[in-house]
Amino acid sequence: MNLPNLLGIDTHGYDRWVFRLDGAAGEWLFILLALLLAASAGISFWHLRGRQRLVRRVVLLGLRWALLALLLVLFLEPELELLKTVPIRSQVLVAIDRTPSMTIPDAADGEERRKAVASALGEKSPWEEIEKDHDVRYLLFTGKGADYERAESARPAVSQGYEAEGSETDLSAALADLSKLSRERATAGVVLVTDGADLGALSELHGDPGQLASFLKRNDLLPAAPLSTVRVGGENAFPDLAIRRVIADEYGFIRNQVDVKVELSARGIGGKSVPITIRQGSEVLASARVELPASGGTVEAKLGFSPTRVGEFVYTVEVPVLTGERLPGNNRKDFKIKIIRDKVRVLHVVGRPSWDEQFLRRTLKQDPNIDLVSFMILRELVPIPFTEDELSLIPFPTDEIFNKKLHTFDLVIFQNFQYVPAYGILPIHLSNIRDFVVRDGGGFVMLGGEQSFSAGNYTGTPIEDILPVSLRYAGSLLEAGKGISYERFAPKPSAAGRLHPLMRLHLDPQRSSEIWASLPPLDGMNRVGDLSAGAVALLTHPSLRTPTGQPAPVVSAASVGKGRSLAIAADTTWYWSYFPVDAGGTNEAYLSFWREAIRWLTKDPALKQLNVTTDRSRYRPGEEMHVEVGVLSPEYSPVSDADVKVQAKSMSGEVVCQEKARSLGEGRYETRCKASGAGYLEIQAEAFRGGISLGTDSAYVEVVAESREFERTEPDGELLSLLADLGNGVSLSITDGKLSGSPKLKDEQAYKVLGSHEVSLWDTPIALVLALVLAILEWWLRRRWGLA
Repeated sequence: MNLPNLLGIDTHGYDRWVFRLDGAAGEWLFILLALLLAASAGISFWHLRGRQRLVRRVVLLGLRWALLALLLVLFLEPELELLKTVPIRSQVLVAIDRTPSMTIPDAADGEERRKAVASALGEKSPWEEIEKDHDVRYLLFTGKGADYERAESARPAVSQGYEAEGSETDLSAALADLSKLSRERATAGVVLVTDGADLGALSELHGDPGQLASFLKRNDLLPAAPLSTVRVGGENAFPDLAIRRVIADEYGFIRNQVDVKVELSARGIGGKSVPITIRQGSEVLASARVELPASGGTVEAKLGFSPTRVGEFVYTVEVPVLTGERLPGNNRKDFKIKIIRDKVRVLHVVGRPSWDEQFLRRTLKQDPNIDLVSFMILRELVPIPFTEDELSLIPFPTDEIFNKKLHTFDLVIFQNFQYVPAYGILPIHLSNIRDFVVRDGGGFVMLGGEQSFSAGNYTGTPIEDILPVSLRYAGSLLEAGKGISYERFAPKPSAAGRLHPLMRLHLDPQRSSEIWASLPPLDGMNRVGDLSAGAVALLTHPSLRTPTGQPAPVVSAASVGKGRSLAIAADTTWYWSYFPVDAGGTNEAYLSFWREAIRWLTKDPALKQLNVTTDRSRYRPGEEMHVEVGVLSPEYSPVSDADVKVQAKSMSGEVVCQEKARSLGEGRYETRCKASGAGYLEIQAEAFRGGISLGTDSAYVEVVAESREFERTEPDGELLSLLADLGNGVSLSITDGKLSGSPKLKDEQAYKVLGSHEVSLWDTPIALVLALVLAILEWWLRRRWGLA
């Protein structure tokens, strides 16, 4: 209490004091005044040069500076705060990592890291000595960001072992929590026990100590006490090959290469060459070999593949599990890409020239969103007295198209094209087209003409399997010479056709019906049988009937397996383009019909019959997933009486949930499943009505668990050393189950303030007298030395 007593302040009842500047002036104003006063004193000193001896100049300058300094201090309103205190025990915070990486078995004798921590806390030194003088709080932490959790325990309980849990290590979240706790109560020190396997911001910054220090200060992450770090793990290293990161674009284009970068981490496996693959399900899409660094570390591999289907898909990157590895789970990683189209690729095969073919081909060629490949077969089955190499026509590349390149198309159109094996079209080629639709999800269209449907020899072939109409009835008519009707007729939209998206010629349904009624009639159609199972008639003949007495379908559509098909049993739809223009109108109805037909055939997401959605895209294990399914009939009306089955499958094919969805009305269904595992789950839904499938759909969700914790298996001692340096603590480690030293703690005694009293110093008589003495003394000396 020397200073208060020297100033004559009564300190009875108080045992501590604190000096404080309580002025309201801003820091910038204080600096400005200090600079002005210093400049003033300096100018005075300069003016005295040559007029007085150096000693006198120094004395005068010293008095001037002392006076100015006193005035400046008084301007900042100094005061003393007298404190009445009692001594208390300060706390020591010991934060213990319990994230999943603490289960890595690389401590002494191959123990898990968490068990090494438990052993170290079971030792008497240095814990008993610290606990004698301080209240030690043992805090188990886990989680990242908003998922951060902290649980307090006792040292004996922790020394008996603890469970690793949570998602990921985020040391910045732990430091934020410790910083807050250290300011709520007197704290002598903070101890952070971890492997340093940070998956937050600190792992990206520790390569630049300056940026790390700035980040810690800016976010107030350093505790108000010395921060000591304790590294655990790395004593018993084992070989490990891990996929750390997969870098790929969120979107890719169908049939265009998707580039994927994979960052591998190798420890104890230097100098080897290992294969790396990308697969979808059981299908391998890309593979390469990677040379691992001889001294360990990270290496980047680049792979690419060309997707053949549109939609959202999950792919898997894998590397082999090598001998001695203890963490096989980090040798694979899933990633999701949404594959979209840049153009619709159409294969158009025509049997002979016609106006209908010319109008359709021109429409397809003029659409910038369509990549058209068109072939016309001009040869007939008549004897030709020439060899193949003497003909000027190019042979149709049957095998190249239907065996090798079929998967590169989205849509196949057969227009008045006859199936004749003598042309080189074999049953295997028709089977490939069926598989292209049913298995690969492609689209198929057959248009009418004298070489189409039954007249084109497709009865009983694999093509009939994917058509929305049967050809059996038409075959018998063909034998009777009635397979094609040549009478003019005006087709009528069916009840289903009024709702089907393929028939929307205008956004207003009423206007769309008026446009259909105004279109010119057609000349003739191919006779076909009844609709196939699940098919729907969109336009029908006003008088002709099928074997069951239903109106003969002119335009019909069906979902077949994963794909879709369309049958247009007429070859004069070009009338819808030509005659309206000839009458001074437009051909927009014809263009809209084909535009919507191609959208439907190529499965535009906006035209799905089934639509699966979830309430979130990411879940934690054990959380409930709310799944909704929208169901439309083939006529695109809501279905409220369907049987909807939902199942969730892991990428390895394991079914983790299987439920029947309940109807909410208006074609909406819902169910709930619990998320489990880690990685992606595929939510699959299929709807049935009357035993007939209405379609399928799927969506992917991500289950966020501990998988990322094992991307980096080595402890990050460098990061922990930096944190200890920046936190004015010491960097320690756990070796052979013991702490390598003692954490740094504050020496001063903590106390609690019971009362306080503030004494102002700037408006006291002593301050006024001292200012007057300095001013008068300088004035007197200046007069005595002849400067007044």
